[in-house]
Amino acid sequence: MVYHVAVCKNESCPLREVPIKGPLVNLKHRQYGFDVIARVGWLRFQKEQTLEQIREYLRGYGIVVSKSVVRELSNLYMILISTRPEGEELALMRKRGVVLAIDGVQPEKGNETLYILRDCISGNTILARNLEVGDTEGIKSLIEEVLSLGIKVMGVVSDKQRSIVRAVKDLLPGVPHQYSQFHYLKNVAKPVSSEDQTLKKELKKRLRG
Repeated sequence: MVYHVAVCKNESCPLREVPIKGPLVNLKHRQYGFDVIARVGWLRFQKEQTLEQIREYLRGYGIVVSKSVVRELSNLYMILISTRPEGEELALMRKRGVVLAIDGVQPEKGNETLYILRDCISGNTILARNLEVGDTEGIKSLIEEVLSLGIKVMGVVSDKQRSIVRAVKDLLPGVPHQYSQFHYLKNVAKPVSSEDQTLKKELKKRLRG
């Protein structure tokens, strides 16, 4: 998997200088990210579309792939939602604790959201589940599933979705909750990007004029 990696410089932090793997950029050696995988899985298993139908759907968004690639993405989706740490991986998480990243990918507005919870230290996915409603109770059920594995959560990273904030506050009182730097910078860049697009349109008008 491919991540943005950073380290904490706070001298009082127990994880100081430990590499923390932030937002997942992509699956290693895979061309497509979780957004495409979630969409393919939703179309295949929720909408029960054929490989060819999904292939044509993706083509409409400029993603040209073969049916074998669609099948591979469908399989990755199934592997993802059945993920659960075990053996040495689980034992290490229990011993060391985790910095829990919580993020959701919604294939289409108004439909189920695929929530992915992973450890920012190892980069391993702890669980991935579909939720019809990403409300506080739904997020709590995901966090409770992590805690039921005997894993200690030392910190949380998210996009500060309100339901996530409330669930963390209720179930993990006193645990540091950081706003994802990736989401923060992306939100900061929105007005700049908007102004850039406006300037681009004005320049085109002048040049064409």
